[in-house]
Amino acid sequence: MAVVAGDIIRATAKQTYFADDIQNVFHLQHAGAGSVADATVMNDISARLSTAYKEIEGLLDGNQYYTEVEFYNITQAYPMGSSAWIFPPTNTGTGDALPGQVAALLTFPTMVSKSLGKKFLGVFGETANEGDGVLTSAMLTALGGFAFEILQSLTIGGEVFKFGNYNVSADTFAEWLWGLAELLWSTQRRRKPGVGS
Repeated sequence: MAVVAGDIIRATAKQTYFADDIQNVFHLQHAGAGSVADATVMNDISARLSTAYKEIEGLLDGNQYYTEVEFYNITQAYPMGSSAWIFPPTNTGTGDALPGQVAALLTFPTMVSKSLGKKFLGVFGETANEGDGVLTSAMLTALGGFAFEILQSLTIGGEVFKFGNYNVSADTFAEWLWGLAELLWSTQRRRKPGVGS
């Protein structure tokens, strides 16, 4: 199978933290004109996600491991398969881990009203916390690096792919324009231990 112009791809970045799963779902759209083999698309998107997560590996808790990236072609409605993380990050955050539901929040504005991309990242070590619920400057810098990698032009097989928001009900895609790191910690309730992804 191949990804063709206009196709929207869902990439689920999967990790584990002890007995719990941590997942972040990303959407990309083929913004070019030609077709690209599924295997090539999966490999290159996995590589880009690996590079982005490496920006924060020094602050993520060492008990968080990277399992796979799972892909689904939304436009053509078929599972593409999964790929290993191409450059698996090595998390080296020090100190006690922050609670699993405490997450750093990156937002990604678009040109579409009420369409704001959000990525909740964690589990981080306590050295990422300044105190009073504020992220350290090193943490904010790392998050900026993560957003930068995600927003860099991604060319796969000579074709351009863009990260953005997918609206299920309207079946539309809105490209992410820039990234913003929130100064305060956020909460992702489903990452509370035992609750699930």
